[in-house]
Amino acid sequence: MSAGCLQSEEVIEITKLSGESVLLPCSCGGVTQAFPQDAVRWLKEQPPSHLEIYPNTHEDYAGRIKMSHEVSPGDFSLLISHLTKKDEGPYRCEILHHFYRDIRLRIAAAPVTTKPEVTTPETQAPVTKGKDDETKSPSYLFILGAVLLLLLLLGGAAFLYLRHKRLRGKTPHSTRIHSDRQNKSEDTETDNRDDVTYTTVVHGANPNVAQVRMSIDDRTEYASIRTT
Repeated sequence: MSAGCLQSEEVIEITKLSGESVLLPCSCGGVTQAFPQDAVRWLKEQPPSHLEIYPNTHEDYAGRIKMSHEVSPGDFSLLISHLTKKDEGPYRCEILHHFYRDIRLRIAAAPVTTKPEVTTPETQAPVTKGKDDETKSPSYLFILGAVLLLLLLLGGAAFLYLRHKRLRGKTPHSTRIHSDRQNKSEDTETDNRDDVTYTTVVHGANPNVAQVRMSIDDRTEYASIRTT
């Protein structure tokens, strides 16, 4: 059964990126039937001891390994998926405890790739009115109407006040004008009275001669008038 299994002292170096999968090679040629499960072991050396990966799978590799002999009887390669930095180190494939192959796995950090920025036009989400908005809108309209009405009332009151004040300011002026006119009229009448000449006709003993007395500006003058 082990005639095609060859032992090699060469260590195979394999480098993979974190997150990738790796196939650790191990095979025996000329095998036509499947080996017993305990005939093959995969170990990871981790001083001072080692971790058994197959057939007793360590919890660090649970759900991440798959054996190839399920498809090909002489192929014992081990597939490890979702690699991490913790998977780095030396591995050994043992067949029937006599033949082995050593592999060193290195895990490199995956390169950081930056995606080009794609600018897309901003789309404005539709505004949906909730119940609170519907109840608030009438309140805002009521408050706005009340404020406008108050401003109109204040404006009307201010207009009436200014108009009343203007009328009160004009009344003394017209009264003064009327008083001045009345005083001027009285002065005119007085002047006219002063300009009046009073004439008194006095008849003497001579029937053809009349004596006239005139009063002008508190002065009395006499004049004789002959009649025929």
